[in-house]
Amino acid sequence: IAQYQWSFGDGGVSSDVAPTYIYSASGWFNVSLMAVSDSGCSTTKVINNAVNIFPPPSATFSDNAEDASDVYPFVNFFNSSTEATASYWSFGDSTFSTDYSPVHQYPGPGVYDVQLIVINTGGCVDTTLRSIEVRPTSTVYIPNAFSPNGDLKNDLFQVYSSNLKSMDVCIYDRWGLKIMEWQKPDGYWDGKINGAPAQADVYVYRVETVDARDKKEVRLGHVTLVR
Repeated sequence: IAQYQWSFGDGGVSSDVAPTYIYSASGWFNVSLMAVSDSGCSTTKVINNAVNIFPPPSATFSDNAEDASDVYPFVNFFNSSTEATASYWSFGDSTFSTDYSPVHQYPGPGVYDVQLIVINTGGCVDTTLRSIEVRPTSTVYIPNAFSPNGDLKNDLFQVYSSNLKSMDVCIYDRWGLKIMEWQKPDGYWDGKINGAPAQADVYVYRVETVDARDKKEVRLGHVTLVR
């Protein structure tokens, strides 16, 4: 035999005696071999569906981590992988699962690297990795009265909060004049205006906050200064 001519069914060819060929797509392929002798005689052999290239799996998932918190630290994972027959999850907190679409309880707030590995019937593997965040719950409490009389009981007007990213507090008198403002969580009003005791009255507050979930809220209300 003087010449070999292979055709691999997807447009690829080779003249090697025993070629190795890489397919770029999945599916069934007909393979043919033509052999030519040194005298010019030839013969061809065709095998239909000689090769089956399995489609590769594709690992992908979504989740509802934006709804999880320190109060309810459960995350639903939704597996949307294709061509997969087995799934292996690593939740980023040293726990694992082989469920298709698991529900996982996290130990608390934090950022976790979640990995999904999928395998198909042909043993082909794909993986995807994504970070999720379980955020703490933010709280805000605004009292409606205080008495700055120096008895160390309820002397200050403060906004009590936890797990806020930012806070801006403004105090206005009954004519709409701003008399006090602070941005720190431990800020307060001691009942004075320019160093002088403010009169007993009802004042207006405006509290603007951004919580741990980046939600912005504006709270308007009244606080009574009692002498």
